[in-house]
Amino acid sequence: MEIFGSIIGVAVFAAIIALIIYFLRKTGRPSHRATRRGKRIIRIGEPHSAEQAGEQGERTVRWYIGDTVEGRQYVLNDYIVAKGQFSSQIDHIVINPRGVFVIETKNYTGYVFGSDAQKQWTHVTNYGKEKVPFYSPVKQNETHVKKIRQIAGNVPVRSLVVFVQNNTENIRSSCVIPLYDLHNALNTGDDVLSADKMREIYDKLVRARSDLTDEEHTLRVLRNNESIRNGICPACGGRLVQRHGKYGDFYGCSNYPKCKFKRNIDNK
Repeated sequence: MEIFGSIIGVAVFAAIIALIIYFLRKTGRPSHRATRRGKRIIRIGEPHSAEQAGEQGERTVRWYIGDTVEGRQYVLNDYIVAKGQFSSQIDHIVINPRGVFVIETKNYTGYVFGSDAQKQWTHVTNYGKEKVPFYSPVKQNETHVKKIRQIAGNVPVRSLVVFVQNNTENIRSSCVIPLYDLHNALNTGDDVLSADKMREIYDKLVRARSDLTDEEHTLRVLRNNESIRNGICPACGGRLVQRHGKYGDFYGCSNYPKCKFKRNIDNK
C-alpha cells in the first residue's frame, strides 16, 4: 500500500507541474531563451514566424509592464488611434507618476544596427549571411508619440523602443532599451504627474481610442500603401508628386494646400 501511495503521489505531482507549464504558455509568459529582470531569469520562446515573433514580443512586454493599478499606473495595450482614412497601432502605453510612455516592441533575433539619425536600420541574421533593411523603429515611434501628445495635452510623453531579445549592443539611440532595462526606464526619474492627472490622461486616451480591429487597421495600411504606390493620395484621391523639403524627399498631394497629405518616401 505504501508503494501504491507513493506512485499516486508522484502522478499527482507530475500533473500539477504539467498544469503549471500549460498555464504559463496560455498566459503568454516567456519560456526558453534567458533574459534578465533584476536577479530573476525569464525565458523567451523561439518564434516560428515574423507575425508570431511580434505577438510573442508584445505578450512578453505586456507581462513585464503589468496591469493597471488605480492611482499607481495605467496601461493601454494594442492601442489604435484613427483619423479619417488613417490609423496607427501602438503596442503599449504606460501612464505613471514619471510621465506617459509610448512603447514600441521589437522581437528581432540576430544583430540589429541603427541609430537615431538613420531612417533605415539593418537586421542581420543567419550568421551574417542575410542583411534586411527596415524602417527605423525610433522614427516609427516618433509618429506615435506625436499622436499621443495631441490627445494627452501638455504633459511629458516619452518614447521607448524595447528589444525583447536584448540585442541592442549595435544600436545608438537614447530611447532604445533592452527588455531587462524596461522596469528601470519606467520607474526612474522625478514624479511629474499626480494621481488625478494620471487618471485624467488615461480617460482622454480611452475616449480617443478607435474601435477598429487589428485586421481593419492592417487593411487600412495596405490600402493606403497601395494608393501611394500608384501615385494616388490616400486622403483625397489627388495625384501625388515628389517634393524636396528640409527633412528630405517626400510625396505631397497635388491638391495642396487644400489637402496637406505628405509622406516620407522611405517611410514604411
